[in-house]
Amino acid sequence: MGRRYNVAILALITLITFSFPLASSCTTANDVHSDIGWDGVWKTSWTIMEYGEFQTYQFNMTLVQNDSTVVGTSNYYNWGLNGTVTDNKLTGTWAADLPSGAPHTFGQVQLTLDPKGTDFNGIFKGEYHGEWDSRFQVYGVKTPGDTTNDSPAASQGEPGSTDQPSSSHSESPVIDAFEASPDAIATGMTSTLTWNVINATSVSISPDIGSVNVSGSIAISPMTTTDYTLTASNEYDTVTATIRVSVIAESTSTGLPVIHSFVASPQEIDEGDTSSLSWSISNADSFTISPNVFRQLGSIVITEDSPVSAMVSPAVTTSYTLTAINDIGSVDETITVTVSPQTTGLNWSGTWDTNWGTMYLTQSLGHVTGTYDYQGGKIEGYISKNLTGDILVGTWSEEPSYAPPDDAGDIEFIMASDFNSFTVHWRYGSSGDWYSDWTGTRVSP
Repeated sequence: MGRRYNVAILALITLITFSFPLASSCTTANDVHSDIGWDGVWKTSWTIMEYGEFQTYQFNMTLVQNDSTVVGTSNYYNWGLNGTVTDNKLTGTWAADLPSGAPHTFGQVQLTLDPKGTDFNGIFKGEYHGEWDSRFQVYGVKTPGDTTNDSPAASQGEPGSTDQPSSSHSESPVIDAFEASPDAIATGMTSTLTWNVINATSVSISPDIGSVNVSGSIAISPMTTTDYTLTASNEYDTVTATIRVSVIAESTSTGLPVIHSFVASPQEIDEGDTSSLSWSISNADSFTISPNVFRQLGSIVITEDSPVSAMVSPAVTTSYTLTAINDIGSVDETITVTVSPQTTGLNWSGTWDTNWGTMYLTQSLGHVTGTYDYQGGKIEGYISKNLTGDILVGTWSEEPSYAPPDDAGDIEFIMASDFNSFTVHWRYGSSGDWYSDWTGTRVSP
């Protein structure tokens, strides 16, 4: 049973998710020695998607820090950055005079400096990227001494190519990351290998994969437990790293579903950062995750294209429960993402006066459930965060079917700064126009 309105208000909502796990550290700017900072020449690696393919640019960049301001310059198409430093984090913008046809020539960047001051990592995005993507990575390693910037004509590949720069001094390749997610799968399911290598002229992965770019990811589906070895080489040295992907034979019985793994990486985050949930299940027809992390109501039917991971950015410590379902029954597993520091004063629990009747909400960690008067309405969601403040992301549903397209859909509740009122963006189902004519005022805690 749908609502009727004289005016339909279209609200375009963009949920900006910081989708990368920055290196976390308890060291603050006051704890770092005075000689450790952003100043110096850095061997950098920037990976971004262009026309559907990942491209990696590697070049030296000089960073100069003046109090809380950092300016970066290079001879590689004048690629530079300007940012502001808070503790060991840098946020700002980047720009480059790339040749005609390059899809991105400027954008935003976020970096985190290692407490030792020898390397940094982070993410960046171009002017046409609406959301942050954890795959668009930046890495930097400080070079010893006064190494000058490489000349693009002498040692850099053209933008869009896979040519790598030559080393200006004797350095071994650095395997900055080589991971499998998940690292245990059922027969026939997939895992994703992700890697990033610095200062290498050739990179390969065995078995069966072969030569790859210095940074990237690839989906694999081994039939048996397999050790994957990444080999990185340059003119000075060759280094390797090995990870194992375990394959668990799927049960031939008609018993309950099996949850092989359900992990959060990282499991502890700073407020505003993201964690990646990943899972591997078998002998199941569908699954759910509560609080709902998908823009989809109800359970997700398992197919070859079913998701095996999801990015979350809870504003408070939140427990997520994965439930695998088949005709026999269901099994579930719960993990908790711990957020530090907790958002002070944020509490959705209480009685609210809304223009669709009295609403009763209950908050347990980051999970919020509730009811409201109109047509037996129900609310479920989890507390997230975007640039406009604290929000509750989830679903609404009503009699008689409690199902889309007419009786259920998405919601985004936006809490006021005093935590005593909210506004709501909602829509029918998981696509289509958004409306913003739903408000609430706290009646009692």
